[in-house]
Amino acid sequence: MPSHIRALGGFAAAQRHAVAETSATRVPVTQLWLWAAVLLCTTTSEVARRHGWERVRDELFHREVQAGMPK
Repeated sequence: MPSHIRALGGFAAAQRHAVAETSATRVPVTQLWLWAAVLLCTTTSEVARRHGWERVRDELFHREVQAGMPK
């Protein structure tokens, strides 16, 4: 067992300490960030599936699209 857990009196005491130190707004804010990340990943994946990874990469990094590629 790590020394910082042992110093708090064991795992259960360390868990109670961690819960007591967590602010009430931190959990919903963290959940909001996670949902935003999931939404971003899902949207990016769907756009890339529909239009192709090459076109998405070219648009994101401002590469010039070849003349033969449809817009």
